[in-house]
Amino acid sequence: MKVGESWKTSEVDTVKQSGLDIIVNMEITNTFSGVETIDGVECSKIISKIAGMLEGSGSQMGAEVYFEGDTDGTSTWYFAFKEGRLLKSETEMLMEGTATVSGAQNMTIPITQETKVSLKSVK
Repeated sequence: MKVGESWKTSEVDTVKQSGLDIIVNMEITNTFSGVETIDGVECSKIISKIAGMLEGSGSQMGAEVYFEGDTDGTSTWYFAFKEGRLLKSETEMLMEGTATVSGAQNMTIPITQETKVSLKSVK
């Protein structure tokens, strides 16, 4: 693989919780950024751009709830290719959307969720 080459993947996650069903569809563009040494280990550095949307619905306490929104983010991961293992990854995601509630009270609630995740492998 050459520096700058990329490939796309898709992911669908389903969350079922407390009477709600939410589906998140993501399109991910992964780009090989080169080789870096992390903690003395040569690693392939991959930068992933993530874009997606979420939608869902359900019932809570007698009210119908509908969700919709968009999500985007970036993930950088380091794969120790000689050892065949993921050494480290860092991900930042932002989701913005709305929850619309119908029933005795009709309302639209804005939703913003920012997520940062760091992982590091230990031998």
